[in-house]
Amino acid sequence: MSKAPKIPGLHPSKGKNLKVVMVTGLSGAGIKTAVNIFEDHSVYCIDNLPVESMIYTLEVLQAKKADFGSSIVLGFHGERSGEVKSFLELCTRLKTQHEVSILYITADIPTIEDRYGANRRKHPLLVAGDSLAAAITKEAYLLEPILQQADHVFDTTNTSPQQLIRMIENSYFSVLGPRKLFVSLISFGYKHGTVRPFDLMFDVRFLSNPYFSLELRELTGLDQAVKDFIAGDQASQELLAMLRRWFFWVLPKYYDEGKHYLRVGIGCTGGQHRSVAIVEELTRQLQELGLENIVFSKNHRDLDLPIG
Repeated sequence: MSKAPKIPGLHPSKGKNLKVVMVTGLSGAGIKTAVNIFEDHSVYCIDNLPVESMIYTLEVLQAKKADFGSSIVLGFHGERSGEVKSFLELCTRLKTQHEVSILYITADIPTIEDRYGANRRKHPLLVAGDSLAAAITKEAYLLEPILQQADHVFDTTNTSPQQLIRMIENSYFSVLGPRKLFVSLISFGYKHGTVRPFDLMFDVRFLSNPYFSLELRELTGLDQAVKDFIAGDQASQELLAMLRRWFFWVLPKYYDEGKHYLRVGIGCTGGQHRSVAIVEELTRQLQELGLENIVFSKNHRDLDLPIG
């Protein structure tokens, strides 16, 4: 008879110490994808940890909350009935000390069969002479006790990765907190090659070029004289106004789609004057918009290269 792991020193407490999310479910349904979503939100995650090791891991993390935070995600892949029983007994005991939630990921058999066919991996319960459907059915039977005690059950049969992100964010907001979209604006010079990787790119070589002014040539887009030169160009004013309006409209849509990072390249010829000044001013204007959960940064890739 399987015994639950012994938990040294475990005792009920008035305040919950950690927020622990146990992610489990059917193999091929998206357990690892779900764990990765938590990880993308900067939650500390460990996947496929043996039940016997979970308590010791939680003790270490609890002692170092300053380094790891107060939210922990553990991925569990139960392939034997003894493990399932131990897992449930452990969850029950942990709830006396921590805030524990079980997230169960499932999908229908044809969908899981298709996924295994696409990635060509072996189902953990597949044995010689059995069909893949039989292995999936066997696993579902073994995990039924966990399914019955799960706090949330997500069916990924007809669910896109973006939809799964929304489901997890809505159900585990207290664990994740608000997701951030980090927008990086990067100036560069085309003659030194384009920015890679990038999501969006804007060519500002049509703007008046300070390089052809002897007084401005040795300066950069960080100098006020160059900024004033660019700001005095009607085309620059129109460009910034259009970009401000467009980013105000599109950035919340990228956020809603589930994006975490957006790299925006803004290029001129040498990456010293026009692109630098535009990135500086556009970043300032976008920060003024006050878009919720969207963080802006700027970088000038070619600023330190020789001018000319």
